[in-house]
Amino acid sequence: MPGIIIVTAEGADAPLINRLLLHVRDWEFMGGDLDDSDMFTVLTTQEELPKPQQAGNELITRPPIQDFSDNEWEGLSLEEVERIMIDKDTEKDGCTSLFLLLDDEGVENQTILVFNRGGNDPEEDSFGYVDEFNKMRVPWECVYSMWCNLDIANMGFDEFSTEEEGLDSTKGGAPRRWWTYKNFMDEGHYEPFKAKAEDAIKELKKLDLA
Repeated sequence: MPGIIIVTAEGADAPLINRLLLHVRDWEFMGGDLDDSDMFTVLTTQEELPKPQQAGNELITRPPIQDFSDNEWEGLSLEEVERIMIDKDTEKDGCTSLFLLLDDEGVENQTILVFNRGGNDPEEDSFGYVDEFNKMRVPWECVYSMWCNLDIANMGFDEFSTEEEGLDSTKGGAPRRWWTYKNFMDEGHYEPFKAKAEDAIKELKKLDLA
């Protein structure tokens, strides 16, 4: 199942989405020039969400797209999106437990929000999701690595932050849900991948598609 991207930013158009998709492409391991380098589907409707059993390739949004004028998520608040995604998990299979969201701030500074649904106390007998999401704002060029590790459960959400997992004193002792991203890779690690994305964007700009 591909990763999910939701766009709430006002006035988002095809060139913007193409720039985003090129930055979140897997440039590190797949080289960016193979079909397997594109890993995400950009949702434009709230009616039907991808399911884990669906084949990934047929759902992936591959740049360049030509049009992005019909987007049902535009202008929604983060709380509204969270509620929709929780309500859509009717089979309790976690299909909406991890997704990316591009908001107005993300357009301005080339960041994207990572949403990862929280779980219950690990000491309980069986795992279950709670009705809250952990959230973190991440640079476009860094988010693929984070999403991939969360998707395969190779790393936990707190491992991408210097903040400790636990209670947030600013929220009355509630579990921490907003986190601050910390890049633990070597300085300059993502620069070659960012440069490759920018080169691809330059080519699309010649076609007015980026």
